[in-house]
Amino acid sequence: MSAFHNRLIAAALLLLGSLAAAAPSGLDTLADLVAQEDVFHPAREAIPVDSPATFDEFLARIDPYAARLTRPEYDRLSGGASRRDFGIGAAMFEYSRKWRWVRYRAGPAAKAGLPEEAELAQIDDKPIPAQISHEQLNTMLHKSSSPVTMRFAGVETEFHVPKANYDRPTVEAWRVGSAQVIRVFDFVEGHTATAIERALADARGGPVVLDLRYSTGGNLFEAFDTTGLFLSAGTPVGGTIDAAGNRREFTAPERKKRYDGALTVLTSPITASAAEVLIAALRHHSRARVAGTPTFGKCVAQRLFPLGADGAIRLSVARLLAPSGRDCDGPLMPDLAVVEARIFDIQWIFDQALGLVKPASVMLVCEARPFDTEAAARERAAEIRLSMSIGDIATVLDGVVSERGDEKATRLCFGPFTALLTADPFRRRLAEKLGREFEMIQRPSLPPDVPVSLETR
Repeated sequence: MSAFHNRLIAAALLLLGSLAAAAPSGLDTLADLVAQEDVFHPAREAIPVDSPATFDEFLARIDPYAARLTRPEYDRLSGGASRRDFGIGAAMFEYSRKWRWVRYRAGPAAKAGLPEEAELAQIDDKPIPAQISHEQLNTMLHKSSSPVTMRFAGVETEFHVPKANYDRPTVEAWRVGSAQVIRVFDFVEGHTATAIERALADARGGPVVLDLRYSTGGNLFEAFDTTGLFLSAGTPVGGTIDAAGNRREFTAPERKKRYDGALTVLTSPITASAAEVLIAALRHHSRARVAGTPTFGKCVAQRLFPLGADGAIRLSVARLLAPSGRDCDGPLMPDLAVVEARIFDIQWIFDQALGLVKPASVMLVCEARPFDTEAAARERAAEIRLSMSIGDIATVLDGVVSERGDEKATRLCFGPFTALLTADPFRRRLAEKLGREFEMIQRPSLPPDVPVSLETR
């Protein structure tokens, strides 16, 4: 299916939303809309219309992703508001009852030298409340002084950020070593796929890291269109089933140019919705390696129904289908698991998980049980190499203190590896093939005269 056809369906859906909301936005009208369009199928007579509070409470109970939005909230989500903004130049996301901060690479916060990723602790000497909403946090920032005084958890420095105008990006791109890093914040219709396409042109044939850790979703059809940047036109990429049972299936559209190089996708617990649609398509067709944590697992799509001056109502209008045609069944699992404590530490991910920069330390894959003698370890290494056809990875004999604590034994290791992305698959391959326990250990520097293993076979 072409990008044009995907857009045509998107336009039709948006038109339906506009028509459905053309009537007055009273609670009776909204109840009719919910009963007709919401994929969770609430009965019309069960929807309370006696007060906005009871209506909102019922809506939140039957559809966790539904909500009534104010006009400013709707403008921001729908793209009706300009991408030009005034403030400090950062995005904030709630994770594990705390607010994560990620600054845009161009903006007031970047110019003031604030950390790229951190946990927000204080604004103008006021601690961030435990149960604060995103809208309340934005209000707190809006009412703050300029420059804004900010503190972050685990960072001693106090930062002062003058407010200024800046462009709020949907996509950012920069280089780390030989890799092109592309960070996607949201999928905006008619914009995100084109922005990614421009960033891919700067990859110069090298590896690409698609950072979706902060992508909580956006326009579903933009995600389908983005698949055409990595998959051949006509490749199945997913589908939807709406509240009436209508099934739609989508394929990767034809794009001007397709990127065929090495692709790694980064995920986090807040990676959701349209971002998951893109990841599912890439994973299904073995087009990318996924590094990070399990994703959010949002298996329904939402649509905004505009209500004029009253803002809009957001409803879940379709269940998502995997590229195989089966129902979406929850979070997407990574190929390389990154512990949650590190998932929002981009420098650690670049250095240790992906090995994009020259490492200060390396990893070895070691047999858990040490050997009493070096000769025994070398004999075991020869057996493993013969059975596993290991040709390009060096054997490293690593001294460990024996259980008795009074002498050193010898641990058989393979490596060194500069990244978890290569070390962990090799460890799993050894353990599965040999039926023995292997573990990864870290060393501060490369052993002398040992080549670095950047790839495994």
